[in-house]
Amino acid sequence: MKSLDADLPRAAVVITPTTVLITLLVGTLVTVLSAALPALRACRIPPVAALSSGEQPATQRSLLLRNLLGSLTTSGGLGMVLLGSTERGATARLPLMAGALLAVLGIVQLLPLLSRPVIALARPPLARLFGTPGSLAALNALRNPRRTSSTAAALAIGLTLVTAMTVLGASVSDAIDRAVTQEMAADYAVTPLTGTLDPSIVTSVAKARGVVASSPVTDVEWLIAGVRTEAKGLDADSADQLIRPSMSQGAATALKRGQILVDSDFAGRHGLAVGSTVAVAVAAPHGTGARLTVGGVFAPSRMLAPVLLPGGVVTAHQPHAPAQQILVKGANGATPAFKQALKDATGKSPVIEVENKQDLRDGFDRTITCALNLLYALLGISLLVAALGVVNTLAMAVFERRRELGLLRAIGLDRGGVKRMVRLESVLISVFGAAIGMAFGVFLAWAAGTTMTVTLPELRTVLPYPKLLLMLLAAVLVGLAAAQWPARRAARLDVLDSITAD
Repeated sequence: MKSLDADLPRAAVVITPTTVLITLLVGTLVTVLSAALPALRACRIPPVAALSSGEQPATQRSLLLRNLLGSLTTSGGLGMVLLGSTERGATARLPLMAGALLAVLGIVQLLPLLSRPVIALARPPLARLFGTPGSLAALNALRNPRRTSSTAAALAIGLTLVTAMTVLGASVSDAIDRAVTQEMAADYAVTPLTGTLDPSIVTSVAKARGVVASSPVTDVEWLIAGVRTEAKGLDADSADQLIRPSMSQGAATALKRGQILVDSDFAGRHGLAVGSTVAVAVAAPHGTGARLTVGGVFAPSRMLAPVLLPGGVVTAHQPHAPAQQILVKGANGATPAFKQALKDATGKSPVIEVENKQDLRDGFDRTITCALNLLYALLGISLLVAALGVVNTLAMAVFERRRELGLLRAIGLDRGGVKRMVRLESVLISVFGAAIGMAFGVFLAWAAGTTMTVTLPELRTVLPYPKLLLMLLAAVLVGLAAAQWPARRAARLDVLDSITAD
C-alpha cells in the first residue's frame, strides 16, 4: 500500500477463523458452480461419440440458444446502463450497476458469436505478415468458438473494469485540471488539513509580505429560495481578483455591490436571472433572513458552490461562519519567496498547507492514482488468470491436433512455423478478449461520467490513449508468454508418431 502512495497506519495482521471459513466456503462454492455446466455437457455425450477419436464440435442448436440468451441479456443490460446514464446522482447507481453486471454476463455468452467476425478480420493481415502460419493461426482460433471465448473471457472481464476506471480517472483529472486552471485566479490556497482556519490566521495571511488580494472562503448552508443550499462567502472587494467564474450573465464584480452570484443550474430551477431578488435565510436557530439581488449567473463548477455570497453578508447573518480556505494573490505571482511568506504567516503550522494551482491538481491526481494503482494490481491478477487459461487451451489444442501437426510438418512446415502458428493463435485470443473488454469499459465510463455531472459539471469523457495502448500491449505480451510452453511442445512432436496417433 505504501508503494501505491497510500501509506496506511501500521498495525498487526488480523486473521480470524470467520475469514478463513468464509474464504474456503466461497472458493468451494464458486468452483462447484463453475463445474456444473461442463458436468452436464459431459454426461450428455453419446457413447458412440465418446468412443470415436477427435473432439466433437458444438451443435448449431446449442450455439443458437446461447447466442439468443446472450443477445437478450446484453440488450437488457445495455438498456439499463443507458437508462442510468439519463439520471443524475445517486438515483443512477442502481440501474447503472445492475445493467453493467447483466451486460457483462451477456457479452460473455456472446463471445463465441463475436469471435467469428472479429478474428476473421485479422486473418488477411496475419496471412500477409506471417504467411501460412498466420493464416492457420486464425483458422485454429475459429475452430472452437466456445473454447476461444472461455479463454478470452477472463481478460475481457478484467479489462472492462480497469478500462472503465482508467477512463473515468482521466476524465475526472481533466475536469479538475480545467476547473483549477480556468476558475482560480489566486496564486495560492491556504487550507487546513483538518477542521477550519482560526480567524487570527486569516488576519495574518492578509498582512503577509507581497499579498495583493486575499479572501477567506466561508462555507455555509442556508435556505436560499426556500431550499437548503450550499453557498460560499468571499471578500467582495477581492473576489474578482481571486476567482474567474465563467459568467453567462452579469459580472463577478456584482459582489462588490452586495449582490449574489448563482450558477445556471440553480438559476434555472428557481427561475432566476440578473436583477431577480431571492429570499435568503440562515438555516440555524434564531437565524436571520434577507432578500438579495442576483448580480450574475455563471456556469456550474466543482470549485465553486451553486451560490456565491459577499463576505459582508455572511458575517452579518452568521458572524462565526468557519473559514475553510484562504485564497491569496501575490504581487509577483506564485514564487517560492511568496509561498514562504505565507507559510511564515501561518506560524509554519504543520497542519496548514499552502498550495498553488499545480499542488491542488497534484493532490486530486494522487487520490485518483492511488485508486487506479489498486485496480492495476487487480488487472495483474486477471492477466495471470487469463495466461493460465491460454496455456490450458493451447495445451489441449496441441494434444488434439497431434495428427494435424504431424501432417503439417510432413508437407514442409518447419518447427519455427509451428511455433509461430501457436503463438499467433494465443495472441489472437488475448487481443480479442482485451478489445471486447476495453470497448465495453469505455462505454461504461461514458455512462458513469454522465451521471457525475451533478457534482462535477466540467466532466467530459477523456480517453487516455497511451494507457489504453499499454493495456493492449499487455494483452499481446500475455498471449506471447502463455504460448511459449505449448508452442515448444508442438514443435517437438515426432512427425511419424503424430501422424499415426489415434
